[in-house]
Amino acid sequence: MLSLIAFARPGIGEILLVALVILVIFGAQRLPEIGRAAGKAIRNFQRAFRGQSSEDKTPDSSDTN
Repeated sequence: MLSLIAFARPGIGEILLVALVILVIFGAQRLPEIGRAAGKAIRNFQRAFRGQSSEDKTPDSSDTN
């Protein structure tokens, strides 16, 4: 069973190959925008998983009265 887990982990060669394919498909100019979108998606997923929402962060004006 342990040997199957060792094969599931990617090595440096596989990571470089995937990075090269992504670079060829999307181009160097679109990579920062794709990274930002992926980061926002991950943050939103984490907030939803924790039960928080973006509305929870902003104070409601009716609560201050």
